[in-house]
Amino acid sequence: MAAKVGEAFLGAAVGKLVDCLASEEFINFFRENKQTTDSAVRRWLDELKDAVYHAEDLVDEIATMALRRKVEAEYPRGKKRFRDSLISTWNWLVGRGTNSNCEESHGLLLEGQGVSSVEKLEISELICSEEFASELVTLTNLKELTIRQCERHLSFPEGMMGLNHLKELSVWLCSVLAVPLSKEMNHCYMSLERLDLFECESLKSLPLGLFPKLRFLNIGECKNFETLLIPDGIEHQSLTLLERLDIQYCSDMFFFPRGGFSAPNLSDLWLSGCKKLKALPEQMHTLLPSLRSLDLWGCPEIESFPEGGLPSNLIRLEISNCKKLVGCRRDWGLQTLPSLANFVLIGESEDVLESFPEEGLLPSTLTILRIADLPNLKSLNKRGLQHLGSLKTMKIENCPRLQSLPEEGLQFLGSLKSMDIRNCQQLQSLPKGLPPNLFGLQIVDCPLLKASCRREEGTDWHKIAHVPLINIDGEAIFDQPYLGRVDPKDFWI
Repeated sequence: MAAKVGEAFLGAAVGKLVDCLASEEFINFFRENKQTTDSAVRRWLDELKDAVYHAEDLVDEIATMALRRKVEAEYPRGKKRFRDSLISTWNWLVGRGTNSNCEESHGLLLEGQGVSSVEKLEISELICSEEFASELVTLTNLKELTIRQCERHLSFPEGMMGLNHLKELSVWLCSVLAVPLSKEMNHCYMSLERLDLFECESLKSLPLGLFPKLRFLNIGECKNFETLLIPDGIEHQSLTLLERLDIQYCSDMFFFPRGGFSAPNLSDLWLSGCKKLKALPEQMHTLLPSLRSLDLWGCPEIESFPEGGLPSNLIRLEISNCKKLVGCRRDWGLQTLPSLANFVLIGESEDVLESFPEEGLLPSTLTILRIADLPNLKSLNKRGLQHLGSLKTMKIENCPRLQSLPEEGLQFLGSLKSMDIRNCQQLQSLPKGLPPNLFGLQIVDCPLLKASCRREEGTDWHKIAHVPLINIDGEAIFDQPYLGRVDPKDFWI
């Protein structure tokens, strides 16, 4: 009887311990606090970690097979089993920043009993990788893998090919990353949905055929990266599921695959810091029919949009520091884009841009217009703005030579609700008539304009006194009654 009572008591105690240690809150606590810099907290975490290991050993020693079955029944995979949760969490804690040799590192990461059900793994500062691939395939349920600072050769795709459930792969600071050429490919990653590659110096190209189910691709700061590849003999290999493509600060990238690439569900394309890139993908208007957002940042060699123009479903277009492209703005053909609602122009042009926008440049569908960092801009062109009857938000910033808005007024912008003017040092006054439905006006770092809009005393005060929300250099002015709660995010972009 005493034995049964003791067993029941011990079983309840162990069950409670398992319940606490397997809880999502406990695991997340360690994940969130593993980078703390407070020495006392770190000592406490280390002691608690050791205590948990001892508790785990105790559970292994005293738990019978029946108790283990009970624990597995009460803590299914959906809640992460006790042992596997601890293994994966401690691997992150202990495996980071260690200078242990290859065999010790691999044992620490992959040799634990039951480790095959780990679903998320992060490996840092792996010194040796000869045996890494063979051990990696034992993680048959792995869904997310992050590899950072692998100092030696990391072959891609060896070892990872057997990870049939792997959905997200991130590789950071791996200077020798080997990717097979298209003609060497015999297999592909059938499950991978997200791929992030950052600061991988040896990466020169990436065969798109490796990832037929990829949804998100992000390549960043790979300074020798040149292009994406399509396997030989396939004119338009389709990346059916690809939704977003980001290529950032790859200074050697200079072309896309010849003839373009087919991604019927691609909605976001972001290219930044590609200083040698001369052209956008060919046939974008047909091969990328779902593209809704296009960001071009710091691509000074791009001269024009591809033949056929941009996809007709494009909603948002941002062009920043692309001198040659802005210099050829009269050939953009934005009027042919029936859905374009948000347009952003940042940075100087190859020509001297003193007045913007030219007549017919922008489509009447715009609801948001932002222009910034135009060093030579002196005035806004009424003829280029007067047909923007749907415009709701306009922001002008960092235009040091801007001296005037259309003198005739902006009454023709009947839908405009918010206007934001920032860091325009020479702008002295507002036009005679502001939009009739203007609800919010913000002025920041415009000393001459600030003086003319001074409450009651400024020469422009009578022009803005009817505007319900006014903010000048952080000072809010509410003179007009209005109904309902106002969220500033609806008016200041």
